[in-house]
Amino acid sequence: MTDFNKQFWTIKSRCMDLVLFVRHGSFYNLFDVDADVGLRVGLNISGIMTANMWKVGCHKDYFGVWCAKVLAQGYSVGRVEEMPRTSSKGSKLLVRQLVRIYTPGTAVEGLLSDDLDHRARTIMCITELPLVTNTIGAGSRAYGTRTFDAASCSAGTAIGLCILDVSTGCCRAGTFSTAADPARSALAAALLMYDPVECIAVRNNLHPATATLITRHCEFKGAVQGLAVENSGISARARHVPGLSWLPPSAAAVVQEPSQLLQQMLPGQALKQLQAVLDTIDGTGNGSSIMQRGTGQPVAVLSAVAVAVKQIQRCILADDMLPTWDVTVLEGLGKSAAQNPGGPLLLDDKAIISLDLLTTSSSSGGAAGISSRPMAAAATASSSAPPGSLLEYLDRAASPAGKRMLQQWICRPLTQVSAIEERLDVLDFFLAAQDAAAALQQRLAALPDADRLLPKAAAALRGLQLQYQQQQTGLAFYHHQQQGPGVDSYGVLCPVSAADPADSVALDTQRAAWKALLNIPACIMGLVQALALLRGDAKQHMADTTHLPLLHRALIAASKASRPAKALLGLLQGAEWIDHLATSAGAAEASSRAAGCNIQLARGADVAYDEASQQLQQLQEEYDQEVQATLTAYRGSSSSSSSTVQQVLLGPKEAG
Repeated sequence: MTDFNKQFWTIKSRCMDLVLFVRHGSFYNLFDVDADVGLRVGLNISGIMTANMWKVGCHKDYFGVWCAKVLAQGYSVGRVEEMPRTSSKGSKLLVRQLVRIYTPGTAVEGLLSDDLDHRARTIMCITELPLVTNTIGAGSRAYGTRTFDAASCSAGTAIGLCILDVSTGCCRAGTFSTAADPARSALAAALLMYDPVECIAVRNNLHPATATLITRHCEFKGAVQGLAVENSGISARARHVPGLSWLPPSAAAVVQEPSQLLQQMLPGQALKQLQAVLDTIDGTGNGSSIMQRGTGQPVAVLSAVAVAVKQIQRCILADDMLPTWDVTVLEGLGKSAAQNPGGPLLLDDKAIISLDLLTTSSSSGGAAGISSRPMAAAATASSSAPPGSLLEYLDRAASPAGKRMLQQWICRPLTQVSAIEERLDVLDFFLAAQDAAAALQQRLAALPDADRLLPKAAAALRGLQLQYQQQQTGLAFYHHQQQGPGVDSYGVLCPVSAADPADSVALDTQRAAWKALLNIPACIMGLVQALALLRGDAKQHMADTTHLPLLHRALIAASKASRPAKALLGLLQGAEWIDHLATSAGAAEASSRAAGCNIQLARGADVAYDEASQQLQQLQEEYDQEVQATLTAYRGSSSSSSSTVQQVLLGPKEAG
């Protein structure tokens, strides 16, 4: 085995669930089993075929195109880069490290356009815990580390679900007990309603019945979409199932002790929201902190949220996503009508299929058994509104967010008379003022998807804040030292984080975030203007919006949002995105990319920012003078000594 083969299999053995794009100069190559996937998406065999080490490849400039094709097949992708040499001595083999992981549910920017359609690209994280222990401590069962058997599951299990939409930052968490729902119809209904593009669980953590339901859902969905589904005769653990990801069994610590990870990673606002979710599930409202939730169904919810946090942390999205997380309860999961007074009508998977709410019975195979439920979910994914379904007949929404909300409304009908009357009052108004309704829809259709703009705009603001902090502290001259990927305390492989100048996809993501930041004030002002004009139209039709609570609340929210939107618009007026900073040394550019932002505000937009920029420019000039003076002092030295000094002062890349 060659040195490169050893290097490749060392990396591959730790991430067999990933399709690795390995950097070779100007190309990315896929080897062995990964090459089979590359062939299926259209890549051609290159180089000399050797036994068990054939390869396919693409030019580095087209990585995003081919990576998106692999992701569309339901696979997760790992990008392996060549690291800069730290010394001219030693092995000729370049060091290669896994620097980024992309999955179908998390790669929503740069690789997969999030504006392909209005549908949410959600991921579903599932955990399952036996309900046989009262405490977590010495002598108690270590959740997720043993096989589920009849003895441990005699009292049923608690299944925790976390539905996460990375593009909007919306996180829904809930749980149900198999003691009350042994058929797991609540899980099947959630798969139908939210149609996740990726299901994530810890291997060996699910009961066989739960694992079978999720696996068959992903298999049938992949078959309907024309994805490659491997031979069902192969063991479920060994074969690839599109859209199904397993964390290693060693990651069971995420399930056992989720509170520690959540306290460490989640911001204060998200922790408060998660605590409110647990209070709702408990039905007690005692306000206990998440560290005190050690038993029963609440810990299943915490475990599912912890798996979601670990997944986005693994994909190096935690810093951008977590500050904008909006955690809410997954309504009606596993509850009876008596347990959910005043809440929406709870529909199981059989009702959703039989009533043709999201798809037609014919497309789901007729029966609502376990074999047809995944097919029904796959049928809903094949088109935005399947012909003959109730969703198709009712879907006249103009905005993408409205289309997503309508699907949730259909699956969770109201039961409170007052809430139903509020909606009917608005409907009566629009039926009487159809010109006002048409004008509002026309204005909303012209606006971008605000739900998806907000998290990206928040990421851009965070990058701008980091860039400002670096300019204040002079950290633009800091050279980041790359560290190799490693297994964290939860047994999950984590790639290299921080600055990666070869990550063109990350730079595209930053550009998209910057574009969203520019668009969000205009989008908010567009919504405010649309609602203000609607209020004027209502007055012309002699309608009082105060008697229409839904419209009245929308007008109040618009008035509150108008002032900060104007302030943000004034700050960003004249600002621009800079792809390549004009500096003699490349350290400032690398630092700016490390901050996640290459934004230059217009002069006068912010006084503190102008002062920091001026100080940075002075420090850069002084630094350049010191470098030139030092190099002049070593002119009489040998060329090798001079090269060493250049590498120390400028870094390997700039010295080259």
